[in-house]
Amino acid sequence: MNPVTVDIKDLLVEKSIGEWGTIKESVWGIFIGKEPDNPTNTITLYDTPGVVGKQFDNKRHFFHSAFQIRVRSIDYLDSYAKAQACIKALDRYGKFQVEPNTSYDNIIMEDEPLALPEDSQGRTIFVTNGIAYRREIA
Repeated sequence: MNPVTVDIKDLLVEKSIGEWGTIKESVWGIFIGKEPDNPTNTITLYDTPGVVGKQFDNKRHFFHSAFQIRVRSIDYLDSYAKAQACIKALDRYGKFQVEPNTSYDNIIMEDEPLALPEDSQGRTIFVTNGIAYRREIA
């Protein structure tokens, strides 16, 4: 099973929210686990604590996998708009499967974008959190 951020990254790329790993200044770069200094416009995904449980047959696990999206840009309104675009692209995404062994039942975005203090270069930052309801396929 992938970290949930890998699958979320794929959905954001598919929805044209940004490009995976790009350092082009003209494009929103999507990163996992580590926010680079460049490009200015970044979307960084972090795995956060979720909940693990077992289904009734005790053979298949289900996961409420939590994640955080951190959006950074020099412009306050651009950062906020991109955070909102991430929420809109992911909230209530519905059922889908990731090969070879993960099935998603839903993704729920939990909150509106939260403004954090600017970074050392004066760039604005917003974060939002979500939970992916997924399970292992035997």
